[in-house]
Amino acid sequence: MFTYFMGYDIWRFKRDTEFCEVKVSGSLISSNSEVLRQACLDGTGLILMPTWLIGEDIRKGKLQAVLTDCQVYPQTSIDMGIYALYLPNRRNSLRVKAFIDFLIKRFGNPPYWEETTL
Repeated sequence: MFTYFMGYDIWRFKRDTEFCEVKVSGSLISSNSEVLRQACLDGTGLILMPTWLIGEDIRKGKLQAVLTDCQVYPQTSIDMGIYALYLPNRRNSLRVKAFIDFLIKRFGNPPYWEETTL
């Protein structure tokens, strides 16, 4: 179980219009995602991880994605987004705009690590 945020023992999902909360438990509790990833690779159990962390493992067949038709953590305060932060006076900077355009192109929607993952 990943203890990085409060409520780590409840996994929330949405499929179509149906919401589901599952109380989970486990013998391994860590705030380090790499520890949990390795435990899962070792066959210890299930993990709920972002695809950027386990996408390569799924592509190589080391891990199997489940519940792929579900949205994870719908309508919660947990924000898993990627953001570009810059000073307000840099908003119109050509360098900042170019860098943000690069990030959008590089990460895309969906992000590149999900295009061939699931």
